[in-house]
Amino acid sequence: MTSNELGRILRGTYDKAGPRQKAVAVVCFGIEYADALRTQSVAAVCASADIGKWAPQINLGVNLAERVETKQN
Repeated sequence: MTSNELGRILRGTYDKAGPRQKAVAVVCFGIEYADALRTQSVAAVCASADIGKWAPQINLGVNLAERVETKQN
């Protein structure tokens, strides 16, 4: 998956999140796409998504991915 593809997904996730849920959505994105993000520049993904500097939150999600499982609704 390219940084542009990840950026499009991140932008969609970010836009769907409520006003006080943006940070949670970005961390969850990092968890869900951790494997793909390990081979990409997280800064480039953020730039592609045009959402600002959320790289630390994405990296938090990538690091958490080794320790958590996502819940399916």
